Amino acid sequence: MLVELNKRQTLLEVYILFCNNVISLFEEVAKMLEKNAGVTAFLNTAISYIQKWFDFSEENWLFLLQSLSLTSGNISFDDMEKITKRLHLVGRLNLSMDELYEECVTANSLECLTTVSREKEKCQSSGTAERWMQVLQAADIPNIQVCIICPQHPFYCFLWKGFFPS
Repeated sequence: MLVELNKRQTLLEVYILFCNNVISLFEEVAKMLEKNAGVTAFLNTAISYIQKWFDFSEENWLFLLQSLSLTSGNISFDDMEKITKRLHLVGRLNLSMDELYEECVTANSLECLTTVSREKEKCQSSGTAERWMQVLQAADIPNIQVCIICPQHPFYCFLWKGFFPS
């Protein structure tokens, strides 16, 4: 048992030394990059470009889509309603808001979503598509399915409406 304890302590010490060394190297590289005016100028230019050409306000329709990432561990009917209204999905796709509400209740009771809310770190490591696949495989929620596919793929939305009429 004493030998096993020494191995654990040695392993822990090696890990701490490794982390210390990596952090030291990272700090050196960061300081070197800060001194390089070209890198700083490039980063400032890139940030300015992004701020100029991309709308990060709450009025942007893409802002609404962040709720579809499922990081909160639930599917909010209020968020789904805002998305459907903003993108005019109700009229275009003949969505039933009553059914959409029922689907949100059903989806929020699924084990895969309640697990997401309990295990935030695991949720962050899996992608949004993986989380949605779990939800869509666990329940029949056609209104929600249309709402999550159409904003991201307008052509698919056209195909959905054209080839799969309600």
